[in-house]
Amino acid sequence: MSFGAWLVFIFIGLPLLAVLIWALVRDSIVNIPVGTLGPLVVRGKSTNRSLAPGVHWVPTPRKRQSVTYPAVELSYRAGAEGPTSSVEASGPAQKVVLGDRAEAAVGYTVRFRLVPEKLRVVHDRFGTVGYWSAVRDYS
Repeated sequence: MSFGAWLVFIFIGLPLLAVLIWALVRDSIVNIPVGTLGPLVVRGKSTNRSLAPGVHWVPTPRKRQSVTYPAVELSYRAGAEGPTSSVEASGPAQKVVLGDRAEAAVGYTVRFRLVPEKLRVVHDRFGTVGYWSAVRDYS
């Protein structure tokens, strides 16, 4: 190669190659925040692999992404209407009819935690926020 071709390669080719590699590496790094879990989703279908909090290498060319779910204890309060957060939800009190036909409103609290090994089932059946309605309905 001539001296001019080497200059073109050094000043144009190497920076373009470095930018391409940087873009691939930047898109392949997934950061899962503290207090959350991240199941991997490949082309829209969830996998059995769940990422713990921290920085992870997930190759971009395989079309992978991560969805976050809380890893801390969650609570659902029936009978306590009020503001909710990402770890708490509330709903109406349950109305029951007792044996003497008297009506009562029952308030209760359900505490639960999402198991990392079963996160695929939760993601497939309920989605990222659908587990609250499932807890409300099943409790």
